[in-house]
Amino acid sequence: LFGKMKESFIEERRHGLEEFMKRLISRHRFLIHSMPFQLFISKHSNTFDKQKRGVERLITSQTDDNIATMFQSLFPELAGFNMPTDPLERVLRLKDYLTNTAKQIQLLLESSALIADKWGDICLNSKKITSSLKSLGKVEDGYAQRPDPPRMDVSGMFESWSGVVSEKPDHWSEGVVAIFKQEKLDIESMLNVVKQWEAVQRKLTKSMERMEKYKKIDGELNEKQKAAENKDKDSLEKVRGLHTIITKILFESEVVYYWDNKTQSFNSQVQNFFEKQYEVNNANLHVHRIPHVYLMSSGIFQTCKVVGRGEKVLNIGI
Repeated sequence: LFGKMKESFIEERRHGLEEFMKRLISRHRFLIHSMPFQLFISKHSNTFDKQKRGVERLITSQTDDNIATMFQSLFPELAGFNMPTDPLERVLRLKDYLTNTAKQIQLLLESSALIADKWGDICLNSKKITSSLKSLGKVEDGYAQRPDPPRMDVSGMFESWSGVVSEKPDHWSEGVVAIFKQEKLDIESMLNVVKQWEAVQRKLTKSMERMEKYKKIDGELNEKQKAAENKDKDSLEKVRGLHTIITKILFESEVVYYWDNKTQSFNSQVQNFFEKQYEVNNANLHVHRIPHVYLMSSGIFQTCKVVGRGEKVLNIGI
């Protein structure tokens, strides 16, 4: 319970909320004017639950045609797109892809988080190694019959390495962990969109089944049956309209945005991480007067320049 009040926990939650707000607003700016969003950012916790229930009642009371009209006004550019063919098959393939991807991203997130958790231990123990090596040197220097030649003084190397590593305490958490956290959120968001589409698809299927039953009635429909048929027909058209706009949003807006931006963002973030890693490596390799290796980014290849007894340039594909 008290752990929730720790400064690190509060900062993590604050950062998460900030990232959520950035991602939400950058994706659809009109959301900042929506009632649920305004409630989320403005209401006090004592009144939030009551206000939330009121908003939920208002949302659930909306008819299919009202929701479709709202979406059409929010996504006017989709009016020029045709209804995608075989939407059910496409959604099934998309859902399968997202579900399998989510499993692998979760494993990547867990593994990178473990490394990030251990990064502090690495920094701490690297300092202990440096301290112990210095103490070892003093002990051997004070011993008259110490080995000859003496042990190589490597404490300086470890000390420099420790200093470089310690300067990057959030190297993994702000780099790799953050990348996979964002990827996980994106996939969860896409799966939620698919879930909403499936709910409308089930509703459309039931409406179509209700209309089919009138074709099975022998003879002419009576007045009561005609009224029921007209009502079900009107309901079907409204559901079909909602289904059409949601399908267009899914395949012509959300999926397109995901493909156009997600992989590009992922590649950029990973590249930034490894550029920082190269900085760490280069700093460590500058420690002593031994052959140094400089790693410099050059697109898809990295140039390794070995300086010492002569020079040699190697291109290593990554």
